[in-house]
Amino acid sequence: MNMASSSQQIPFSKEVKQAHRRNPRLIEDALRSLSQDQVEEEQTLDYITDLDMRRDLFEECKDRDDNRCIFSGAPDPEAAHIFPHAILEKRKFENIQRLLTMFWGFHEARRWSQAYESRNIAESARNLLSLTPTLHKWFDDAKMAIKPLRQTNDSIVLQIHWMKETTFKPSDSLPRRSINRILEQEGLLDRPSWGSRRFFRPSGLPLMTGQTFTITSEDSDLPDFDLLELSWNLLRVGALCGAAEERDGGDEEQFPGGDAAEVPGSDWGEGLEMEGEDEAWDDVGASFKRSR
Repeated sequence: MNMASSSQQIPFSKEVKQAHRRNPRLIEDALRSLSQDQVEEEQTLDYITDLDMRRDLFEECKDRDDNRCIFSGAPDPEAAHIFPHAILEKRKFENIQRLLTMFWGFHEARRWSQAYESRNIAESARNLLSLTPTLHKWFDDAKMAIKPLRQTNDSIVLQIHWMKETTFKPSDSLPRRSINRILEQEGLLDRPSWGSRRFFRPSGLPLMTGQTFTITSEDSDLPDFDLLELSWNLLRVGALCGAAEERDGGDEEQFPGGDAAEVPGSDWGEGLEMEGEDEAWDDVGASFKRSR
């Protein structure tokens, strides 16, 4: 396990910076639009809705990961979507595409959209990770993010990050000032300040921001690098807005007792501490709701 330096800085494209100088409220308005369910439902894709077929995908994911959480090593994990099931099912891509283009430019946005629009990727084990119920919920709630570092033909290296809780709430009006100043205030720009959350592996060692983990597989599909990179970038933007509190049943059922094996002590939650817990976390927006 390696520790790696990290930065939570959001790389704005040249076009975004120029547009922002012309209209200081451009990015603020875009972020605000993501917290409103204004996207008309597009024609639905013939997405996998059969429960038996979805269960088969969940089992394929967990078999690939040796039936253990990829971060804690605890047995009997849940299969968690990297890109949310609810969006795939309803095909609500318009706001996401607009945000990606605004922050990262057309070419990066197009590369990521090709991943989530592909049935062979989004509707496969490549869009799934094996996580404990608690880590699964924190990932859905944007309290943790996963950064893909590198990949080979039979492995991918991932880095875990606890997200910093923002002082802004989804109902707040963004101040009339540069988005860079907002990010700086929130510790998301030049002086990154990562969140703090305590979670222990069966060995008693905590999971900490910057720790890296390698998933290997010779026969099964590895988690998709582009979907992970997309998730990583959107969750950093989402850190400004809060995170999801609504879930849609797209993933497996989550039962609190499922994490007892990874936390010291006999009762679930003993030895597990969350700092600054806020039950009012809202979604990144209708376009990237962490409801898998």
